[in-house]
Amino acid sequence: VSQSRYFGYFSLALTIANGLVLFHSPISNAAYPVLVRIFSTVGIGQDFLLSVHHFSRWVSVLTTGVFLFVFVFSDQLVQIWLSPNFDYHALTLVIRFMMVGIYLNALVQIPLFTQFCQGVTRFAIGYNIFLMFLVIPLTLWAVPEYGLIAVGWIWVLSNACLLAYHVWLIHNRFLPNFWRDWLVKAIAQPLVGGVIAAFLLCELS
Repeated sequence: VSQSRYFGYFSLALTIANGLVLFHSPISNAAYPVLVRIFSTVGIGQDFLLSVHHFSRWVSVLTTGVFLFVFVFSDQLVQIWLSPNFDYHALTLVIRFMMVGIYLNALVQIPLFTQFCQGVTRFAIGYNIFLMFLVIPLTLWAVPEYGLIAVGWIWVLSNACLLAYHVWLIHNRFLPNFWRDWLVKAIAQPLVGGVIAAFLLCELS
């Protein structure tokens, strides 16, 4: 596959996957000033914790359905835009990887803002610098060796590590016992419901 086709696949996959940002960015943008106000008036307490979980659930609910729909039906969506004779399997595989990465990135937004509203930015900056020095050389080595799918794997793994790191950090430094409720109520419940709905849609289609 030529380099220009690689770039075309990646650009289209990223464009499609970035549509997920439209569903979580309004919630994230609304959450930040609310968390800042609560922290500045009453500090870290029950109100703050409830708001963190409230916004996390909203982000999860709004993004999970869209993520699963595009992930499951990416073949059909690509066939709407492109020629029926187009070999879409390589493209849809990249789309699925990009969707998973952006979905994980959406879930990390509220944990990140939980730190930012307290004026703590050093952990996020340090981890992003670490990822940059890790991801760039890894991409330069892996793409010529394994093709475009390597970008998808790196994108998913870097965002998964980002999410796991910041959830662990919040649990240990800011909100003890945060991750249990967050994992069950904000992540698992919408995800299970979305998987069931996606399965039923697959059966109907």
